[in-house]
Amino acid sequence: FIHAQAPTSIDGIQITINPQNPVPGKNVDITLNDYLTDISTANITWVVNGQKVTSGIGKNNITLTAPALGKQDNVSILIQTNGGKQIQKSIVIKSGSVDLIWESRGYAPPLYQGKQDFAYQNSIKIIAMPHLADSSGVEIDPSTLVYNWKQDSTVLQNQSGYGKQAITITSGIVPRATTIYINVSTRDGSETASGVITLHPGSPSLVFYKDDPLYGVLYNLALGAQTTFSNQEITLLAAPFSFTIPSLTNNNLQYNWTINGAAQTSLSTNRSVTLRVQDTSADANYPVQLQLQNMKEILQGATNAITVMFVANKNNNAISL
Repeated sequence: FIHAQAPTSIDGIQITINPQNPVPGKNVDITLNDYLTDISTANITWVVNGQKVTSGIGKNNITLTAPALGKQDNVSILIQTNGGKQIQKSIVIKSGSVDLIWESRGYAPPLYQGKQDFAYQNSIKIIAMPHLADSSGVEIDPSTLVYNWKQDSTVLQNQSGYGKQAITITSGIVPRATTIYINVSTRDGSETASGVITLHPGSPSLVFYKDDPLYGVLYNLALGAQTTFSNQEITLLAAPFSFTIPSLTNNNLQYNWTINGAAQTSLSTNRSVTLRVQDTSADANYPVQLQLQNMKEILQGATNAITVMFVANKNNNAISL
């Protein structure tokens, strides 16, 4: 963040800075804009921290490097017009940054260590990690800062305030991206930083796993589009990812199973299906498709398909486990 101390004056010369939110070490463009005084023919001298940097006729802009965290650059501009008038301006440049971290509140299977996708109509938690420092370079405790949050053009007044480092938002019924803005400051406003993040929601997903009668659900191995088994029976479990559900026993999910092209309407609440072969002397293929739909959050739906191939034991007509 660039903290400008350039009071309005009757000379009509304004100082603008771009970008408004540089982090330490990034370039900062400082420009003089004249509204009443013509500075195109003026001799302009730029002084940074007491050292002359540049000067010249009509030299109305300069590019600097944002100072390190906790430091500041004092910029003085001396303007001598063609008519002999002298004008002095000054500005203080400080730096800081805010990291924004988000996590989805959608469902994931037990022990899943990956990051959940942001799905349509999901609730997500966004946490601000500000980096502001005092004059000695010591970072300020984030819990002592003031947070002002905004989603798109709406100020999140109820979630803003002192120490409110995190917010929770919900993707709307219209499937479009949302942008979150955050301004962080000390209580006296002497240190300020800002950040922005744009989130793009997408569709949730579902994955098939094997439900083993001895070891339980093998969440460590997702099943591919074609899976071969040598045993006579297999139970497939469908695991939803990023769906908004309180729990698997209390949800609004509808399971539309199709096996060998036939709809299985009796399995609309079943997460799993069991397939078995009667004739173990011949190979058998079972095409399985599942369409999963959240009946409460209408934008949340996913489809997956798998072909289960049973390989016969043609030597002794026995089943290999």
